[in-house]
Amino acid sequence: MDIVKLIACLQAIILKDHSLNTSDSLAILFLFATFFIVVFINPRIKRLRDKEETENQFQFSIFNGLSVPFALLDVDNRFRVTYWNKALEDIFYVDKESLIAGRDFYDVKQTITVNQQVFKTKKTFHAEETIILKSGKLINTDTYKKYMTDGVHRFIFMIRIDITELLSVREKVRKSKERQIEFVRNINHEIRTPLNSIIGYKDLLLSAEESKERQDFVAIIKDGSKRLYLLIDNFLLISKIHSNELLMVSKKTELNHFIHLELRSIKETFNRPQVKVRFDFPYLYLQIATMPEVCHLILQQFIQNAFKYTTRGQVQIGYLLEGKTLFWYIQDTGIGIPQKNWVKIFNRFEKIDNFSPGGGLGLFICKELLLHKPCKIGVYSRVGVGSLFWVSTPCTVYCGTESINPKVDVGAIRKILSMRQYGIYFESDGKKMKMVRGDKMKVGVLL
Repeated sequence: MDIVKLIACLQAIILKDHSLNTSDSLAILFLFATFFIVVFINPRIKRLRDKEETENQFQFSIFNGLSVPFALLDVDNRFRVTYWNKALEDIFYVDKESLIAGRDFYDVKQTITVNQQVFKTKKTFHAEETIILKSGKLINTDTYKKYMTDGVHRFIFMIRIDITELLSVREKVRKSKERQIEFVRNINHEIRTPLNSIIGYKDLLLSAEESKERQDFVAIIKDGSKRLYLLIDNFLLISKIHSNELLMVSKKTELNHFIHLELRSIKETFNRPQVKVRFDFPYLYLQIATMPEVCHLILQQFIQNAFKYTTRGQVQIGYLLEGKTLFWYIQDTGIGIPQKNWVKIFNRFEKIDNFSPGGGLGLFICKELLLHKPCKIGVYSRVGVGSLFWVSTPCTVYCGTESINPKVDVGAIRKILSMRQYGIYFESDGKKMKMVRGDKMKVGVLL
């Protein structure tokens, strides 16, 4: 049927010409309808679809731009994820192909009961949940769920915010508060002990009649005052370390002279005529770059502990330069430390026994001083035999390595330091400390 006949037929239909048969009339109407749809309707439908697609893309771009991860769960498809934004992909490492295939990025079984409850009650759900990713990783989330419908489709709008790191910080804050409470409790106890002796013996001193008795009371009061002073000094030192107020500046230091000065200042405090001091200095003169304040505090604690627990025998102080690492140590023939307490003595307010003088802060301070440097600090000890405390630090040498000390056997120093394999040590990477057991710790060896 050509176009002329088609126009004639259309004219006949319009003029209500009943001479056409039914089949021709239907064919003509069908062609006319097709022509109308193609010319007029289809372009309009296309424009509407393009407009709707543009609006959807605009909405999706807004949703994807949100930093809050959210998804839509289809109520009629076992609460499967039907839409999600990019934030959810990035934070929860979503496998996009799995989502498109209808699988979830987390274990459905653990949340399906909650989803059913939200659907039935139509109430907003909010709770902290732990979800299991398909990879098996556990993630803590702050979850919001709300039922939504457009009259045809039924969804649950879900927001999941990853709070794993936040909870970790919260736990650290909680532990920090607990440590602060414990610290204050210990401070109260440690301060009361010397303070009570000062106050108590002061009253006895006033009523004492004999000169010898008075001298004894004065000695006890002096000892209590000294302990109280050292305790408060340690508290202030810990505060300086934690607030980064301690001077951490490297300076040129002659190591032999530095150690001699430290020993002299401390030895006068302890009356130990039966304890000999031996120096293992492989060089007659060694100038290095070091942090004097840090080295002073560590040496002070090491030497004080050695003389405090050694009443006879010897205290041996030495060092060894291995490449760019300096090992320095103090070995004594004191009462020794049980193996179960090796780690414990590096904690705050921990002592070998409750009758030992001091606040139990010395070795903790030493460990904290080395926290921000790539250093090691360790101990090996045997009860009734003695103890070895040692530190290794990076070292820059200026001069002195040519001044070999002929009286010192370097092999003997290496033998002493080799015993650190049988003990434990704390190793810092510049950010945190970890405890390490020596390679031969179970074997055991006498000092």
